[in-house]
This record gives sequence, C-alpha cells and structure tokens, in this order.
Amino acid sequence: MKTLLLFHLLLVFVMVFGKKRLRENQNQNVLESNTTWIDISGNLRKSFALGYALDNFKKNTVSSPISALLAIGKVALAATDKNLEELLDAIGLKNRREIGPHFRPIIAALRFLPGVTLDIASRLYVDIKTHLQSKFDEEAKEIFHASVAKVNFETPVTTADTINNWVAEQTMNMIKEIVKSDDVSPDTSLILINAIYFLGKWKDPFVSVQASTFHTPTDVRRVSMMSITREFNYTDCKFLNAKLVMIPYVGGKTSFLIVVPNAINGLKVLLAQLKLAPELLNKAIDEMKPKKVDLAMPKFKIESKMDLRNMLEKVGVKRIFNKYESGLSGMVKDKKVFVSKATQKAIIEVNEFGTEAAAVSAIHVTKLSLLGITEHCRADRPFLFYVLAYRHQLFAGTIVYPSG
Repeated sequence: MKTLLLFHLLLVFVMVFGKKRLRENQNQNVLESNTTWIDISGNLRKSFALGYALDNFKKNTVSSPISALLAIGKVALAATDKNLEELLDAIGLKNRREIGPHFRPIIAALRFLPGVTLDIASRLYVDIKTHLQSKFDEEAKEIFHASVAKVNFETPVTTADTINNWVAEQTMNMIKEIVKSDDVSPDTSLILINAIYFLGKWKDPFVSVQASTFHTPTDVRRVSMMSITREFNYTDCKFLNAKLVMIPYVGGKTSFLIVVPNAINGLKVLLAQLKLAPELLNKAIDEMKPKKVDLAMPKFKIESKMDLRNMLEKVGVKRIFNKYESGLSGMVKDKKVFVSKATQKAIIEVNEFGTEAAAVSAIHVTKLSLLGITEHCRADRPFLFYVLAYRHQLFAGTIVYPSG
C-alpha cells in the first residue's frame, strides 16, 4: 500500500493595530540595528522567494523562506544519502550533525523578538497506526519544538477539521483551512504543519492615508496610499536602479524593507537581477544611510497559496517527492514514506497603524531638523518587500495590485 507524507506550511503576517500590548525597547538604536546584511546561505535562502516572485511577476506574491527552511530542516532529520545532500544544500549545511547547531539559535532568537509578536508552531499529525522513529521524534521536538498528535486518517473529515482548528488557533483565526478532507486518505501516514503568525507595529506610524495613483502592469488606479516623513535608512541604489527604505517595527529587531524600482515597469528586471546575483541586495543594504525620507506606500492585503513542491524542486530538493527514492527511512517505522504534496499559505495585511508616542515623535523631529535635504520615495509602482528579523527573511513578496 502506498504511504505518504503531506507537507503543509502556514504563515500569517499581519501589520495591524493589535490588542496585545507590545513591548518597547527605547534604548535600542533602531536605525543601526536594522541595517544588516541578509543571510543568503544555501539554495533556499538565495532564490526561493525571488524565484516565486519572478514566476508570478504580474501578481501579488508572498512567501516565507524561514518557514520553508524550518520545515525542510525537520525533514532532513529523517533523510539519508543523496536525499540528505539535496536538503543540506538547500539549507546551506555540509553534514547532518550541523542541523541542530544551525537551527537552535535561529529558533531561540525568533521566539524572543522584542516589541512584536512572532509565534512559530510546528506539529506532526501521525496516523494512529503509524509510529515515528524514536530518534526523529526526539530531535524534531528538541530542535524544532515540534509537537506530535495522533489522528485517524480513515476519517478524513474529522481529521481535516482537527488540523484546521489547530491552524486557526495558531494563526489567530487568520487562516481557517489548510487541509481539505480530500487531502486525507487511509494511505496517509503523516502530515507536517508549520505555522507562523506575525504581528508588528511601526515604530513610527504613518501620519496620513489618502487616495493616490498606483501604476499596475495593466492600468493606473486609485489606491489608499500611506505617507510619512521621518528618518529612515535609505539609498537610491544605482546598480539596482531602485530605491531602498528600511521601515522599523517597535522593538528594533524587525523591519520592513521595500525595494522600489526607479522604472515604472522595472520589477521584473529587478527580480531577475537579484535572482541571478542575490548578494547585490546585501551590497545595496550596505549603502543605506539615515536620511530624512518623504515616504508613500500603499496599504495592502493579499492572500496566496503556493505549490511548495514546485518551488523546492527549483532549489534542488527533488528526491523527497519521489515515492521510489524519497530516502526518508529515518521518519516512520516499518513503512516507506515520501512527500506527496507541499503547500504554503499566507495572508498579509499592511496598514498605517502603529505605536504613537509623543516622546518618540519629539526625538525624531529633532533629528530631522539636522538632516536638511529630504529624499523622496513613492511606492506607486510594483515593488519588492521583505519582513526581516535580524538576518532572517521571515517573509518576502511583491505588490503589483494593491488592495486593502
């Protein structure tokens, strides 16, 4: 009988005014902490998000490189031989012994980000007749904090409801369905779910929202455009022919980077350039300096569901999807498993709300008065964005048709 592993990733990024009280770290120099290079080690970090955006350059896109990375890290614990080599190349590691030392500090850092809410949840749903290999079970729990739940895959409707209820809880009801009953069958042995929920508030809220023009690939339309004039890390990068602005969140360790092509229809060229030479983004970030910036950016809300298998195969992860040579013997006892389906679902909402503090505003006014010349950046055309925490790409995507 064919046995299989279903592989689902959940991610939610919400930039809204939240009910949770977010911590502030007023002693942190936000501008300095957000000027840092991005980790592009391994095939996945280099081209996963850019490849997805380039394949869909006429659409809004969002993906989570860190979510995909954590998921294949867990799968790598069970892989052997050439299958393991593919996964390690994607992660940027040389051998299996490096998996724990590589991921433990990443997960620890992301679990305690000041000023924002970032919840990372991982669960393995195992059929009641399936038994995990003890080593895989122990390492998945110890390294990735993955919990295990037993379900009956012979009752697909009940199982799908169980999984979706957990997903809704982990994502604050932003995503209510990731698994359909059709995804579950008696042949299923395991479903891996990885959920990420992010709630952040701008360190400085946008001061106004008004209707303005945005140039899409097909027309010029009116959208809700947020605006603010503040000191941001900024550069008008000549070799990318694009403007970069780093917008900090409360807490100083997370930020929203926008890369706006100078050409109205320059997004495709920008994506192709960065996919070919991803190190150019870090080179551009190195150029960024504190500047007084008159920034305008559209509000947007997008939802996407990615065929993760397709994107993983493009970064060299192929064998785990082959039922004859998946090489995942270290995962389940007495059965052969392979990854039959891999999806990633995301909802992103960005708006003008943030933390308002008179003392912070006063400090920024003082800094602005010393800078003199104001730079201008209008994200009124398709652009690229990243949500960054330390050196890690939590989310990346493109806005082509703003809505929200």
